[in-house]
Amino acid sequence: MSDWFLSGLSWLLSSVVGGLITYLFMKHRDESTERKKIRNELVATSQLVCFYLAMQQSELGGLLKNIEYRQSQLNNIKANETRSRDSIVAVLQDFSLYQQLNINIEKISEVILFSGNNERGIVEVLQSIFISNKKYFKILSTLERFNEVKRLREKEAADVNVIRANLLSFSEINFPEYIKEIEQNFEFISKSLESFKATMKDKFNIIINLSVGPVVQLN
Repeated sequence: MSDWFLSGLSWLLSSVVGGLITYLFMKHRDESTERKKIRNELVATSQLVCFYLAMQQSELGGLLKNIEYRQSQLNNIKANETRSRDSIVAVLQDFSLYQQLNINIEKISEVILFSGNNERGIVEVLQSIFISNKKYFKILSTLERFNEVKRLREKEAADVNVIRANLLSFSEINFPEYIKEIEQNFEFISKSLESFKATMKDKFNIIINLSVGPVVQLN
């Protein structure tokens, strides 16, 4: 009877220990899987933020070159070096504006703040990204007003020459301001990108190799 009892107790203990080991293993596996999931989401979010900021820089760089070219054509027109239709069209054509680079600050903040555990410096860099995003779309809004003014002026006057003269005058006044605004905001976005990359490396050991030029690349 004693042997039966000890045998049963041994079996029970073995079952309990085996169950506990299985539970701990499953728990560790699930926690490891969750940690990997959180890490992967953080890495993907970080790369996406950098890509969007870099694309915003690239778009602003293209707009800057476009306006500088328009300014050169406008200077030629003012100096009576050319009155060709192509030059006037180059100055007065609508700006093509890329509106699809809006950074979802709420979503990325949720991911990064959760992973950051309230570490210093993270809130500041997120704020910088938020401001960068606003600056990018402020420029697009400014240039969209140019497009709207052009369409409005075209409706107001019947004489094509009067329309062109008004629009060329409007361009002459505003192009230098456009260039100044783009240059300033391009620099701010560039600094935000570098600050974000440095923060991700320092706080999370996430290294993002990204280059900005005619083509944006994640190296």
